[in-house]
Amino acid sequence: MKKILLYVLPIVFFCGSCIEPYDFEVPSTTQLLVIDASFTNELKVQEVYLSLSYGLDASEPQPVSGASVVIREEGGRVFNLVEIMAGTYQTPDPVAGTVGLQYQLEVTTENATYASGFETMQAPVPIESIYGRYTTKASNSDGSVANGIQFFVDTKNEQSAYSNYRYAIEEDYEVRVPYPSLYEYAPNDQWYIKREESIAICYQNRPSNEIRVVTTSGLSANRIEQYALVFVEEYNSPLNYKYSLTLRQFSISDQAYQYYKLLKQNNESSGGFADKQKGFIAGNITNIEDPSAPVLGYFEVAGVTERYEIYLPTQWQADGFSPVDPLNRSCNYNVEADTIPMTDINSNPALLNGKNIYQLAFPFTNQVILMPINCTDCTIYGSLTKPDFWN
Repeated sequence: MKKILLYVLPIVFFCGSCIEPYDFEVPSTTQLLVIDASFTNELKVQEVYLSLSYGLDASEPQPVSGASVVIREEGGRVFNLVEIMAGTYQTPDPVAGTVGLQYQLEVTTENATYASGFETMQAPVPIESIYGRYTTKASNSDGSVANGIQFFVDTKNEQSAYSNYRYAIEEDYEVRVPYPSLYEYAPNDQWYIKREESIAICYQNRPSNEIRVVTTSGLSANRIEQYALVFVEEYNSPLNYKYSLTLRQFSISDQAYQYYKLLKQNNESSGGFADKQKGFIAGNITNIEDPSAPVLGYFEVAGVTERYEIYLPTQWQADGFSPVDPLNRSCNYNVEADTIPMTDINSNPALLNGKNIYQLAFPFTNQVILMPINCTDCTIYGSLTKPDFWN
């Protein structure tokens, strides 16, 4: 017996103050091959991911191993991909597609052979600008009114009548703890030692999984203006300190645009009876032996333009932007700080559970000040490694 969690509203029976949920019987789930594949004009290791679809009672997809994965180029070049980990297939060396040529994906598993149609590599289009404006809109978390920075992109294609784009976004930002731990406990020495590496500032990477597609078809000019990317709120803001927005703009075909548009609509359905129901969306890949057999996924062939910008919160200070770092509010020194003799820690190391040595209790070098880990160690929020472009 399985419960419908996403697709059907629960039916309830009222009996005085009692509410009894009704469980629906759900047919067994049929596993389908899922192909996530993109081939671009970028000189890089190109990747294809193979997995099996899964039902509501599963938590993650099952990778498909042992397949043969080939990308063929119009004119004869063939790229044989190798499996580098379960379900992940890569070209052995960096390769780049050529604008104007056509490409086909072929996947052979132990059960069947699947192939896409030949897809034309679209020309990449330069990104004119990425910029932010201070505004008020619905919060990303609960829909309440929030102040923040709305980021936009502008782009223009002088070479064709209209364009289709898919956008992929990554945010990188600094996380700073208010009371970085300067010392760590050395149990063998039963004493403290100075940390070799600062854990005051870390770097968080946040990719977006949202589907973002746009077309200029039907517009008076082949131009995208003020296309909304991400809204960064003042409270709990990644824009407390240094912040970077990386945008990848994929020039895609009409068919790819329609596929992603339908996929986005399907994913945004709330699941009510009056809404669109989640279901199968056909891509450009078919089962060669049985074209009627469904397969999930799309082989995207696209020209890509990438651009990143780095911002500081002071850029919008004059407009009223005043970001709030919740760590500075929750980490109250007067409440959280404990001054402990080292002899107490030696006899009871559990005193350090969930805490770090913030600093010494000067002028007493045999006493230390303890603070919670979330206030003293940035590595619980991000990585100590800076992004390559950070400086």
